[in-house]
Amino acid sequence: MFVHHDQLTHLERMALAQLLDVDLMTPMQQIRLGLEALLDVPTAVRGANSAFSDQAAAVLEVLSEDVERLREAVRALTEHVHRTSSLTRSRHEAPSLLAAVTEN
Repeated sequence: MFVHHDQLTHLERMALAQLLDVDLMTPMQQIRLGLEALLDVPTAVRGANSAFSDQAAAVLEVLSEDVERLREAVRALTEHVHRTSSLTRSRHEAPSLLAAVTEN
């Protein structure tokens, strides 16, 4: 596919703008509140109610799978970008967006 320089520049700007526009604050807060709510259920009650435990386990499994898919997609794109990038920052130098969001 032949792309003119202006088209390529436009596509690059749009892609970067979309990435910079990602805001994980709300979903991370929702996840944190949901996990805290699960932890607020007393252990004795949690153990006595297998329906609750089964449902919570199912919801957590789906959440875990979604997070893993997102992590894998970000990892794959990061590897792709690093192959063509002149910058070579280590993971320790690059700030973690998820870490920054969960610290609040």
